[in-house]
Amino acid sequence: MTDRSDKTKEAIKHALIALMEREPFEVISVKQIVAASGVGRSTFYAYFEDKQDLLESIETEFFEDLSLYRSRRSLAPTKNPFDDMCKWYRTCYAWDRALRALTGPNGDPRFAGRLIAKASAELHDMMDDEGVPRDNMRPYFETMLGRSYVGLALYAIRAPQSERLDPMRLAQIANHTRAAFFREYDWAPRLSDEQLFGEAGEIL
Repeated sequence: MTDRSDKTKEAIKHALIALMEREPFEVISVKQIVAASGVGRSTFYAYFEDKQDLLESIETEFFEDLSLYRSRRSLAPTKNPFDDMCKWYRTCYAWDRALRALTGPNGDPRFAGRLIAKASAELHDMMDDEGVPRDNMRPYFETMLGRSYVGLALYAIRAPQSERLDPMRLAQIANHTRAAFFREYDWAPRLSDEQLFGEAGEIL
């Protein structure tokens, strides 16, 4: 019963994403979602209160899948930040169709900001664990890095499949900005190229 229920919910979610590729979320009706998903109206309301609840369910599921860094204070802390960053980009690729819809002209105008805020907050935890002082410069770097990591992901998911870089390469590119921060300031902790760029080391 659970498998059937999960498949039904996925069909409804995929229907909304497909509709958002063609028209704004604001004008999409539950009637359209029901027709596109092939389920009954009563079935839709058995799982979701309305289309806004459906949208939030999709976004919540994505954010639960996505993790750039897990603090040492968490139950399952990050062991290798670079590996988790690679996984972060892999997750974005796995969700590429939904991400394009959510961040596109027909999507949720708040979503990209929430994504940047999540990345910046996890970078904040990462810098705490790395011993970076909490001075007046750090919030600027956290914001800049969060925006650059997200911007790179959103660019990559819109690139043709034949031109997409693999997640490790994306993580290496993203970390060049982070590396500049650590090299610029004498008081910043020293991180090795392997910590910043993985076993392959610096690429640019």
